Amino acid sequence: MAEKRPFRAYQGDAPYLFISYSHKDAAQVYPIIEKLFLSGYNVWYDQGIPNNAILDMEIARHITRCEVFVLFLSAQSRLSPYVIGKELPQALRRRRRVIRVALDGGDYSDIKGGEDVSVSRLMDALPAVCRSCERREPSPIEVDLSQGIDIKTEKCNGFDVVISNGQAYLTGFTLTDEYEEMSEEGILNVTVPSWLSGFPVNIGEGAFSGTDAGEIQSLILPDDMESIGEGAFQEAGFEKIRLPEKLRVVEEGLFEDASYLEQVELPYGLERIEAWAFSGCKELTEIVIPETVKFIGYDAFGECWSLRFAVIPPGVEEFDDQPFPEGESREDAYETCEEGEEINIDDYFHFICVEGSPAHRYALENDLFFKLISAQEMEETYQKPMREKHERRLAAMAQSDSDTILARMGADEGAYACLTVRDSEMPYIDGMLRQLAADGYRVRRSDAPGDGTAAGCAAFMTMLSADSVSDKAYIKAVSRIRKPMFPLMLDSSPVPKGLSRRFIMHLSDRTGEDLLNEIREFLSDNGCRGNPRSVQSIRQQYRHPEYDYEADEDGQIMLTKYKGSGGIVSIPARMFGAPVTSLRANLFLNREDITEVTVSDGVKFIGQHAFESCTALREITIPPSVEMIASEAFLRCSPKLVIRAAKGSAAALFAEKAGIKVKYIRF
Repeated sequence: MAEKRPFRAYQGDAPYLFISYSHKDAAQVYPIIEKLFLSGYNVWYDQGIPNNAILDMEIARHITRCEVFVLFLSAQSRLSPYVIGKELPQALRRRRRVIRVALDGGDYSDIKGGEDVSVSRLMDALPAVCRSCERREPSPIEVDLSQGIDIKTEKCNGFDVVISNGQAYLTGFTLTDEYEEMSEEGILNVTVPSWLSGFPVNIGEGAFSGTDAGEIQSLILPDDMESIGEGAFQEAGFEKIRLPEKLRVVEEGLFEDASYLEQVELPYGLERIEAWAFSGCKELTEIVIPETVKFIGYDAFGECWSLRFAVIPPGVEEFDDQPFPEGESREDAYETCEEGEEINIDDYFHFICVEGSPAHRYALENDLFFKLISAQEMEETYQKPMREKHERRLAAMAQSDSDTILARMGADEGAYACLTVRDSEMPYIDGMLRQLAADGYRVRRSDAPGDGTAAGCAAFMTMLSADSVSDKAYIKAVSRIRKPMFPLMLDSSPVPKGLSRRFIMHLSDRTGEDLLNEIREFLSDNGCRGNPRSVQSIRQQYRHPEYDYEADEDGQIMLTKYKGSGGIVSIPARMFGAPVTSLRANLFLNREDITEVTVSDGVKFIGQHAFESCTALREITIPPSVEMIASEAFLRCSPKLVIRAAKGSAAALFAEKAGIKVKYIRF
């Protein structure tokens, strides 16, 4: 489906106008906003929404950052659930300047908010800061809404999942039959896993803001989750939640308009609460801020009308404008009370803070109610319990991770070492074994050198102590081992006579790290090492040095951003064992240092603006496997660009149609 648009929406960091209109009024609105564009104004409208983006999140993000919200009113926009139902309320809530422009003679006085300006006076009402130049040339664009990549996701127990740069991101939630049955029976409890498809899980923007997610009454998040995207729980239906212990930032609008949320537990270690994080959480009654938080953003708790108090420790150093609900000030409250009547602070929103702290000063400056407590009470009553709980959870998390890694140690395919060790001897080597497991070494435990596990191994690690040394049959079995062996005496017991010809190291002969390195070397020499298993090592292992990427459920790779050094570039045919099939939009955008590119056989799609403004690009080789090239893939490239392609291929036909020089070659 093709549609003519008057110009490309503004995408920079300078002040801009946000255009709100009904699509049915496009014939009237486009000439008006095109005039603004040609006059040098920075204008954003819905042409700027990428294919496959989360619509609500893109709209909210651009309303948040706009300088002026321009609303075109008509009979059509009045009926639009987006224009009047979502966009205008968001602009007013975010305190954007709203300019209303009526396209007809209708009466819109019932629509509250903003200043009315006629079409003829619109330009005069706009701020000069949104104007970056005096004049622009017309640049209408043809937008093919059917192009762009459908981001394929993995369905996993109701979650939509995208694998990106060594991490799994939840991007949506769907009620499966199992969940629907749970919902019908009572409370729908959903637990987010720590790992999916072998990758650590994070939550993407708007992931739980959809219709189905609104059915969730209880959501349990893993403590090791480090990232939750903006607006992920916008309008969510659950009543309480505990945020992950490793979370450091509550992003913009994370719980915005989650009107059922009554209780939230913030993790000790949190550093920032961004704008609108809890705005519109009308049932939230109290909040305890950990002392690790340094910043609370604009309107972070705006319209939280049930919020009675917020515990603000001295560590909170910066408050943006009006982060808390605007209730009655102290002055207003005292003016309205009857003579002799005492004010009960608990009836009003108030800070619980320490005298002289930034929170205390903020309350005084803004005439807010507050209760002063001592630094010791703040510590003992609020911060210490939170910190101790945090430390216990981190310790339990570390132990659980270590147990999981240790359990997987002997399950991986490939050459492995057989570890003969008795239960009584395990405490000596438990820590060392867990480190080897995290490093990716393959070791399988055996009770005796002669069982099936021992028969299939590539090498032996034999742990000895007074307990095993006294077992003559055991020592005899060890002495008959002819495979590479690393024997270690765990205590001061003498070396048994049957093993006297072997060099046996005592645990006390080396420092812990030296001993660990010798074991690592022994295992590596015998091929007993696989991929590291720690979270960080997995992320690093699946990060490509030159490309950011996403992977679909079939394991096909889509390249999203080039990070290499430029010059001559060859697109890889495979990454991490999976085929590269798509070059996504903006992949090489503005890379003026790219001179030559070879696209690998197997790539099927080249997205919009993939090579836009690669002004030094002189030659690109595109194989017959490429089935589609987006219309503006090579926008503003050098006129000397040559596409090398097979005759009759999609690349050759594209080059001919686009007026790019083509050189026919055989593949």
